[in-house]
Amino acid sequence: MVSRTKTLSKLWTDRCDVYVSEQVEDLSTGRIIEQERRLHQEIPCRLSFRRGIEAMGMLRDIGDAAMEAVQVVRLFLAPDIDISAGCRIVVRRGDGSELRFRRSGVPAVFESHQEIRMEREERFV
Repeated sequence: MVSRTKTLSKLWTDRCDVYVSEQVEDLSTGRIIEQERRLHQEIPCRLSFRRGIEAMGMLRDIGDAAMEAVQVVRLFLAPDIDISAGCRIVVRRGDGSELRFRRSGVPAVFESHQEIRMEREERFV
C-alpha cells in the first residue's frame, strides 16, 4: 500500500495545521479554561469540494422561499496522521489562499489515505 499512498500524496498540493482544544487549569485563578494547542503543522493534504444535490441528496430549506445549496468539503491526507473529530484545521492552498475549518468530522481511514469531512469556520451571506 505504500506505493498507493505515495502516488496519492503527489496530489496533496496544500498544507494544513491541526489544532485541538484542551481543558487546562489557569494558574492565576485556579479555574479550568479551554485552550487551543497545535497538534500538527505543515501536513501535506488536498481539499475536495462538492455542491448541491450531488453533495447532500437534496437542498436544505432555510426559509419560506429561500434555499441554500450545501457544500461538502473533505480533506485528504496520509493515513498515519492522528486527527480526532472536532479539531480546528487551517489549510493553506497551493495558490497561497488560506481556508479555516472548525469541528472536523470523524476521519475515514483507509490503507492509502484518510478523508475528513470539514465545516467552514466562516459563513458568507
